[in-house]
Parts: sequence; structure tokens; C-alpha cells
Amino acid sequence: MKTIVAGKEECIRRAAGELLELVKAKSDAALVSSAERDELWVLEAFVQEAKAQGVCLDRLRVFAACEFEAPARDNKLSVRARLLACLTAGGIREENLFAPGADCEAYDRLIEDAGGIDLALLGLGLNARVAFNEPATPYDSHTHTQKLTRPTRETLSALFGGVDKTPERGVTLGFQNLCAARRILVIALGEEKNKAVYRMLYGRNDSIYPAAFLQLPLQVTLYADEEAARGI
Repeated sequence: MKTIVAGKEECIRRAAGELLELVKAKSDAALVSSAERDELWVLEAFVQEAKAQGVCLDRLRVFAACEFEAPARDNKLSVRARLLACLTAGGIREENLFAPGADCEAYDRLIEDAGGIDLALLGLGLNARVAFNEPATPYDSHTHTQKLTRPTRETLSALFGGVDKTPERGVTLGFQNLCAARRILVIALGEEKNKAVYRMLYGRNDSIYPAAFLQLPLQVTLYADEEAARGI
């Protein structure tokens, strides 16, 4: 694993630059991302730089790393809707943006049919979750339905107007899906992420700290700002 510690804006710029280089090399690349704060900052910078350089994203295929169960998956607060709102300015086509649903095996097949994941952009939850892979998610997991923990629902509660209104379940790519990606970028920004970063880098690669499974793939780069990296 490669770890890059820099200022917040530099982390965002460099991670966005890696996405842009991917699309320049392969216009129909398969990108996985979720739509929480850190990932959206990178995606927004990616779109801005793509526009500045005249790079169109109309062939890019984007697969949401996770999604809420209905009814939240069907409104503007869904992961897919937020990814679409962020990426549309870069020319991405709505039909090229996918999210998991009730048929988990169908989503796995969809990614396989796309030739696999070229790059996964992942954030870290405060409990070291990745996408909706909460503590106790096994390494051999594929796309699956997941009950969301209280810390995850609290993190997402601002979107929904309170934790009691936040969905209790979601669907997520599992670690077998994510670790098969040809490249993985992890973005961690802010002091509140420093425990998750430490657990990712130094935790046992078992299900206690899900992000520690990312110690296993070879092509992983962590971008962490100084606050998130404090303690490593």
C-alpha cells in the first residue's frame, strides 16, 4: 500500500488527477465510487479538471459502491442520484451510471460484463467501514444487503434530517468485488478520520476493522491529509 500525506486540497487534486489519467488512457473505464463527502470532493475536482482539459466523460461507466434500500434508493438522496448530480457536468451519460439493487448477483454480473473494476475510489467511515461494509463483514463477501450501524446512520443523518429518518439498510459491494479492482484509491480527510486511517494501516486484516482488508491488494493508494494521518 502506498500512503500519501499532504494538505487537503493537494490530496483531492492528486486523487482527481489519477481519475483523469485513467479516463485519458481508457475512455470507457469502469469506475466504482460511493457518494459521501470525501469521494464527492474528489469527483467534483475530477469533473472540473476534465472540463478544463476538454476531456469528455460520456463513455465512462460508474458503478456505485453502495446504495440504500427502497424507498431511499429511489429519490434524490440515493447514492446513484448524488453521483449523477456530481458527474453530469462532465458529460457522463445517465445510462452509464449503475447502482446495486435487490438482485445482488445481477450487480456482480454487470461489473463482470464491464470487464471488471478499473479503479475504485473509496472513503473511510468513522468505524473503518468501506462503502457499507460494516464491522463483521467477511473478506469473502460479494455484493450483499447490509444492516447499517448506528455510527454510519449518524454520519449520514444530515442528508435525511435526523438519524431516525436515515435508512436502516443498504446494499454494498463486498470485499471480493472491491479487492479485485485493478487500482484502489482511498481518500481520508479530516481529524475525525484519524482512527479509521490508523486501523486501516495497522489493524489486523480481519472483519473487526473492515478497511484493514485493503492491506491485501497490491495496487492501493491512500491519500490522507495531515489531520487524518495524525497518529500514524
